[in-house]
Amino acid sequence: MDRVIVVGGGLGGLAATLLLARRGHRVAFVERDADTPRGGPDQLFSGWARPGVPQARHPHNFLARSVRVLRDQAPDVLESLESRGVLKIPVDLGDGSADALLCSRRPVFEAVIRQALTAEPTVTVRAGTTVTDLVVRPGQVPVVEGVVTGAGETIRAGLVVDAAGRRSRLSAMLEAHGARPAPAAKQGCPLMYISRYYRLRPGHCYPQLDSPILAFIGWARSMAFLADNGTFALLATIVTGDPLRRLLTTEAGFHRFHSAVPVIRPWLGAGEPISPIRVMARLENSYRRLADRDGPVAGGMVLLGDSCLHTNPTAGRGVSVAFAQAERLALTISGATDPLAYTADFDNWTDTHIGVWYGPQAQADAALARRIQAAIAGQPVPPLEPAERLRSAAFHAARTDADIAVALRRMLHLVARPDEILGNPALASQLHALLDARSELTAVAAGPTREELAA
Repeated sequence: MDRVIVVGGGLGGLAATLLLARRGHRVAFVERDADTPRGGPDQLFSGWARPGVPQARHPHNFLARSVRVLRDQAPDVLESLESRGVLKIPVDLGDGSADALLCSRRPVFEAVIRQALTAEPTVTVRAGTTVTDLVVRPGQVPVVEGVVTGAGETIRAGLVVDAAGRRSRLSAMLEAHGARPAPAAKQGCPLMYISRYYRLRPGHCYPQLDSPILAFIGWARSMAFLADNGTFALLATIVTGDPLRRLLTTEAGFHRFHSAVPVIRPWLGAGEPISPIRVMARLENSYRRLADRDGPVAGGMVLLGDSCLHTNPTAGRGVSVAFAQAERLALTISGATDPLAYTADFDNWTDTHIGVWYGPQAQADAALARRIQAAIAGQPVPPLEPAERLRSAAFHAARTDADIAVALRRMLHLVARPDEILGNPALASQLHALLDARSELTAVAAGPTREELAA
């Protein structure tokens, strides 16, 4: 394919542009944020303006699936990440490969990929550029042939990659050009995140080399995330309407909450704050496609990353999903001659390998919200639905069964689909036996009651 336009400068758009360029494709990288990365890790974290990425300064994990993509497609970038202080933690996924979890503040991670991209001779970077319309060849099934920028410039290409995030307007632009509505599913996620970054104090080490460390205390979750260059983050998850949310966004309330959770308390002693307390709400789980039962709704365009699938960020799937799609794009686009067929093929692959995460996460978030809301109201904990009970059994069994632990890690790191793990007959039989023996498997960690925190 002669030329590709990638719309969106988050990690999905960066990965797609980099991997396409390294296979010789000409790529126009269109990014609405005008600022560019500069300076060391701390300057990147505090100074790189990323209004188009509101989650940029909240905690992130980079799962083994994304690390595998870098290892196989851009090993020099993986080496650069480590040289910039990104923490690499080995992960046993049971197949002998050198799998790992990467821990970093997102701007530090993102800057390394952005700098690698700008070094590619076939990439044209258009920072500070918005897309206001699509160039579409009309027909019974329209075909996208380019974009129109906010400056009125027309850029033509053989494929447009929508990596503009969960609030992308490109699918709506398609409909305005006569495409039938694309399939979409969306469920509000009634949770909010409150986070802060810290730096290890002189002479201190990370209390645990794992990420994230999680404690569910019935009405909230307390978490610790490792990061680069001796930094880490603490995060509280509560339901959006919790009356205690304002207290948790204060210095005293945030500190008191985490210090009252025994598994998290050592982290407060190990570090000192280096950021303000930040809040992220209005979350949702969403899944969009460009094909329905009648075939593609348009050709010449694909959805990538959050434009396609967005799930609760706590699971850390976003970057791995985007990297997996970027790799698939780079490996298959050279043979694409029919824009309708390519959109359909990419959408079908995505539905099989990526879309399968939407339902389980939406279900898990709904179940968690019900449990938290019941705890807030002082009501009995509602029973879990069958799929959630099976998932809880897997986490419980993984504490003592090494094989189940490996299988669960494969699923959590996105190298295996949920149906391949929880749908495995032998494993399912073990988990159902565990469920028959124990009615309640969701562990509630030690931590403050609501009354203790509010006192």
